[in-house]
Amino acid sequence: MQLRKFDAFVLPKWSLLLIIPPVLLYFGGDFLYAFSSFKAVIPAPLPSIRNWPQHEMAGRTVVLTTVIGVVSIAFLAVGLFAVDVARLFGPTARKILLVGVASLVALLILSFALTFSQVTRSMPRMEDYVGRCFYPTALIAPSALATGELDFRSSEAVRHRKLSMLRDQWVIDRPGKPALCSKPVTPHADKPGLSRRLRDWVKTIQIAMLIGVPALMLGTISCIARPAPSLPAATRKALRQLQHQRLQRYLYGAALLLTAGMLFMIAWLRWPLFVFATPNETTPYVALINAITLYFGVNYSLVIASYYLPVAMLLRRREATMTPDTAPSAEVTKGAATPIRTLGLDMAMKLFTILAPAIASGLPALFDLAFRAVNA
Repeated sequence: MQLRKFDAFVLPKWSLLLIIPPVLLYFGGDFLYAFSSFKAVIPAPLPSIRNWPQHEMAGRTVVLTTVIGVVSIAFLAVGLFAVDVARLFGPTARKILLVGVASLVALLILSFALTFSQVTRSMPRMEDYVGRCFYPTALIAPSALATGELDFRSSEAVRHRKLSMLRDQWVIDRPGKPALCSKPVTPHADKPGLSRRLRDWVKTIQIAMLIGVPALMLGTISCIARPAPSLPAATRKALRQLQHQRLQRYLYGAALLLTAGMLFMIAWLRWPLFVFATPNETTPYVALINAITLYFGVNYSLVIASYYLPVAMLLRRREATMTPDTAPSAEVTKGAATPIRTLGLDMAMKLFTILAPAIASGLPALFDLAFRAVNA
């Protein structure tokens, strides 16, 4: 069958209303935590172990790995959505989907603009969730090492005095005013600091999410499009089967992208652990990170469920009113198959996929518990 014949999909305009629940959850969860989290100024301690550069580089490499993963998945998602729109939908449906893309991208741009705006300094960035000034002051040591301001050939006492001086330049005690921790960490004004370069990584992730999340969300919503009634019955049946297959692909894609984003958040927040010398010093910080990532992992899973479940339920309701010659086959729908075991397995797989970000966010806490139990 020629794919060009699939241009007769009919996508109702009201389908764009399905983007409202996930948008509210996505932005609502972010803003709710941002404004309810504590805003205390908590500078990071100076690294006190000899081999902290190796620990810091290991954490930085993990962060970079997750950045590459998120960006790659996001571009694959955009490619999948673009191919679907170009090959399967006619001009009217394309206009509806493009309106949805423009609306979601505009909302994401507004959110990111508020996050980085100088006007909204009261809204903490992601790294500020563990305490303002913690992240930039933790990066003073690796930044000074990278620019040559810190020489590891000198004695430990000399290095400690140098780092203390650099940190004092950042954390200025001004009565009634917040500490100055927003400038790039660099001893030389003509060189970009490590903090600035790493902030670019965060912006890269946000851009990837800006293009990937709308593509997956609208790709899922587009699965409710009906084949035109003028098409032959066999063609309409093939198109409905294709919609079920597309719905599965977009569900897996959304879970993969948001889980990868969750892993980036975990790696990013755990990166400064190199400043702590003992597990006892690390425990409170790790507990806070685990709580933060669990919150956003659950939020991401709710986002997926908020737009996937309505589409899946609508398709299933349509199947119940179809004649046998136009309904999708049981091999495609699975959930409509009569064996209870098949239905239960299919539902379990979909539930696991929806909960993937929440599950990923809880794994570090489980590993920490297991590590403490082994070393108790």
